[in-house]
Amino acid sequence: TEIADSKVCLSSLRESMSEEIAGSKAGLVALRQRVSTEMTDVKVALDSLRERVSSEMTDLEASRDRVSTEITELQVGLNSLRESMSSEMTDAKAGLDTLRESLSTEITDSKAGLSSMRETIFAVIADVQASISSVRDSMSSGMTDAEAGLGSLRESLSTEIAELKVDLSS
Repeated sequence: TEIADSKVCLSSLRESMSEEIAGSKAGLVALRQRVSTEMTDVKVALDSLRERVSSEMTDLEASRDRVSTEITELQVGLNSLRESMSSEMTDAKAGLDTLRESLSTEITDSKAGLSSMRETIFAVIADVQASISSVRDSMSSGMTDAEAGLGSLRESLSTEIAELKVDLSS
């Protein structure tokens, strides 16, 4: 009886396990299909991402090359500008030195000219003063001579008038 019951239990257990195994197999098949579908989706997404990253990397490399070229051009331009400014500064310094020397020479010449002009003016003033003194002396001498002449003329006239009065009286 116990053996028969055990057989029945075993048979029932076998059927139950067979059903569970079948259910598990079906679940595994569904899970495998879902995982396969998701893996396909992930592969498609990864391929798309890989293409986008590759494209962006290509764009970045092109941008890096362009930036590198622009930096090189800027460095060349800056070097050229630095050389040009250095040359212009040298020329400006030389020009300022020449101008300074020229101004110094002109100032020296102007001082010499002013000194000579001052001496000439003083000489002219001295000559004018001497001429004025000479004219003054000459005028003084002339006035003295004129006064003497007038005195002599007065005396001569006085004598002639007296003689005329005598003549008229007689």
